[in-house]
Amino acid sequence: MKYIDEFRSGEVAQALSRRIAAEIDPQRRYHFMEFCGGHTHAISRYGIAELLPANLRMIHGPGCPVCVLPIGRIDQAIALALDRGVILCTYGDVMRVPASESLSLMRAKARGADIRMVYSAADALKLARENPEREVVFLAIGFETTTPPTALVIRRAQAEGTPNFSVLCNHVLTPSAITHILESPEVRQYGTVPIDGFVGPAHVSIVIGAMPYEHFAQEYRKPVVIAGFEPLDVMQAIWMLVQQVNQGRAEVENEFSRAVTREGKPRCAGHRAAGVRAALELRVARPRRGAVLGAEDPPGLRALRCREALRPRLPERARPQAVRMRRHPARREAAHRLQAVRHGVHARDADGFVHGVVRRRLRGALHLRALPRHSGGGGMSKANYVRPIDFRNGRVDMNHGAGGRASAQLIDELFARAFDNEYLRQGDDAALLPVPAGHRLVMATDGHVISPLFFPGGDIGCLAVHGTVNDVAMLGAAPLYLSASFILEEGFPLAELKRIVESMAAAAREAGVPIVTGDTKVVEQGKGDGVFIATTGVGVVPVGRSISGRHARPGDAVLVSGTIGDHGVAVLSKRESLEFETTIESDTAALHTLVARLLAAVPEGSVRTLRDPTRGGLATTLNEIAKQSGVGVLLDEAAIPIKPQVNAACELLGLDPLYIANEGKCIVVCDAAVADGALEALRSHPLGREAARIGTVTDDPQRFVQMATAFGGRRVVDWLSGEPLPRIC
Repeated sequence: MKYIDEFRSGEVAQALSRRIAAEIDPQRRYHFMEFCGGHTHAISRYGIAELLPANLRMIHGPGCPVCVLPIGRIDQAIALALDRGVILCTYGDVMRVPASESLSLMRAKARGADIRMVYSAADALKLARENPEREVVFLAIGFETTTPPTALVIRRAQAEGTPNFSVLCNHVLTPSAITHILESPEVRQYGTVPIDGFVGPAHVSIVIGAMPYEHFAQEYRKPVVIAGFEPLDVMQAIWMLVQQVNQGRAEVENEFSRAVTREGKPRCAGHRAAGVRAALELRVARPRRGAVLGAEDPPGLRALRCREALRPRLPERARPQAVRMRRHPARREAAHRLQAVRHGVHARDADGFVHGVVRRRLRGALHLRALPRHSGGGGMSKANYVRPIDFRNGRVDMNHGAGGRASAQLIDELFARAFDNEYLRQGDDAALLPVPAGHRLVMATDGHVISPLFFPGGDIGCLAVHGTVNDVAMLGAAPLYLSASFILEEGFPLAELKRIVESMAAAAREAGVPIVTGDTKVVEQGKGDGVFIATTGVGVVPVGRSISGRHARPGDAVLVSGTIGDHGVAVLSKRESLEFETTIESDTAALHTLVARLLAAVPEGSVRTLRDPTRGGLATTLNEIAKQSGVGVLLDEAAIPIKPQVNAACELLGLDPLYIANEGKCIVVCDAAVADGALEALRSHPLGREAARIGTVTDDPQRFVQMATAFGGRRVVDWLSGEPLPRIC
C-alpha cells in the first residue's frame, strides 16, 4: 500500500534483528514497555517477539483506552442503557470489556439495551438529531487523540441546543498514566515489574508532542522513544532503547519524526487546547472497584470530565407524563381510514345498498351488494376477479402469514411464479424427488440473517442459495434441490421482498439447483429484522468418496480458491456507510462447478478436506479443520491472496482480514503430491483464477494454526473470539 509497504519489509526487519542482537549485552536482561495498544497489536500481528533476543522482554502497557477504564464506568453505562432506556453510543473497543455480574456492553445489548457502535463522536450527535424523542449518551473513551473530537461535539451540541444529547466522559491523559505506572510500588519500591524504558505512543504524540515525556527521562531516569505503529517503527525504537540503556542515557528520542514534533502541532495546538479547556476540565480518576489503597499509594490518574452540563435539567413537572407512543409508518393513512369508517357508520340513505341495521338508523356499518346471477338462470356465482398484489407500494401484513387467501395469493403471485419448476408445481406440502442410483444423499441447512439486506455484489436472496449450495458441495457432492423458508416482518416492503425473491430465483437457475418446496411465516412488526431466510440443500455424492474435515494429514498442502475478505468488507462498508476509493463487492457465488472441476483433475481420495470460510473467515475455518483432524497448520502470510482495497479497509478499521467472512471461496486440503495439479484446475475456472497455495498441515498435538509472517516472524492464528469490531486503538 502507498507509504506503508516500506515499513513492513521482511528483509529490513531481519537486518534490524541482527543489529539488535549485536547491540544486546548477553550478561543482562532488558525490559521495555510499549505503552500503546497499537504497538502491542503490531508486535503480535507481525511476530516481532520472534525476532528479538531471548533476554529482551516486551511488557504490554495500559495504553489502550479500555485498560484504564474503571469497571464502575462500564456498569454506569450499562445501567443507563438497560434501566434508563437511552441510546448508548461508543467505540468498538469497549463493547466486550467485562463489567460486574458477568455483563459487558455486548451482553447488555443482547438483553435488549439499545447500544450502538460508532466511529466518531460526531456519529453520536447525529443519532441524537435523528432521534429527538430518545436520550442519546456518548460513552467517550481514549487518550489525547480522541479528546478533541469529544470536546468539539460537546461545544457543537451546546451551540445547536440539542436537548437529548449527553456525554459520559472517560478520557485519560497519557503522561498521567505513565506517571501512575512509574509511581506504583511494583515498579518504584519493590522492583517486581522492572521497566528499563518506554516505547512512546504514536498518535497521542502527534497531538501533544514529545515534550511531555521529558519529565520521565529527567525525574525517573527512564528513556522514552516515540515510535510509529508499523513493525519497522517498533523494531527501530527497540534498538534505540537498547542503545540508550547500554550507554547509560535517559533521553526522549523521536523515531516517528515523520509525524511527531517536540511541541506537537503548533498551528492548531492553541485552538485545540482552547476548545478542550472550554468543554472539559481535569479530575482525578476514581480507583478501580476492589482496590486496596494505603496512605502512601500513588495518586489517581488525571482524567477529564465535562466542564458543565450540556443543557439545564428539566424540572419534574416539565417532563412529559403521557405514555410515549410507538411511531408507526402508516399512522397518517390509518387516521384517514378511521375518518372514512366514522362517515360510513353515520345514518344516511341506503342508495342501493342493503344495510345490516335499519330501524335504529345506524347505516353503512355493513355494505352488502346483491350477488351477480348467471345469465342463464337463477343460480348465483362468485366473481373471478382478484385484485393483484401491489408490489410497488404494498407491505407485508399479518394476513400474508395467516394461511388464508392472502397467503395463497402471495405464494402464487410471487414465490411460485419466481421459483417455478416441475417439482414446485406438484403443489403439495413436500416435494417428491428422484435420486440417482449408486449415490448417497448429502443434506445441509443454513439460516441467513444479514444487515443490510442488499450490499455491493449481492443480497440476502442470492446469498441464501449460494451458501447452502456451497455447504453441500464441500463434501464433494453435486447439489440437486433446495427448500426455502421465509420469516417476514410485518410492514416489510413488498417491493424489496420481490427483489429478494427474484434474486434468489436467478441464483438458483444459474446454479442449476431448483427450489422445490418452501414455507412463509409473518411475525409482528418489531419482532424481526425485515426478512430471515432458512434454506436446506440436498445433493448426492458417489459411493466411496469421503471428503471431510477429519481427513487432513501432516504434510498435506493447504490451498485457497481466491482472495479473502471481500464479502465481509463489502457488507461492512454498506452497513456503516463507509466510502472507499474503489468499490469492494461481495464474492458470493455457487462453488459446486469449481469443486467438480477440481475433483475431476486429481486422483480420487487425494482431496482430503473442502470447506468454505464463511463466518469467522480463513482463520476460524482452519482452526476447525485442525481440531477435527488433530493436526496443526502453518500458513505463509505472503502467499495469502488479499485485494489491496480490502487490506486497506481492514487497516483503516483495525480488522484482520484472516477473520473476515467469505461467501465465494473454498479451502482445499489435498495430498502435497497433487497440489500443483489441483492449483492448475482451480485457476482454470472463472471462480478460481486467483487460487494460491497458502500453507501446510503439520504434526501438532496442540492443534495450533500458526503463520509465518511476511515480516519474518511467526504468530498464532487463534479462533475468532467474537464478532470483529472496528477499534480506535
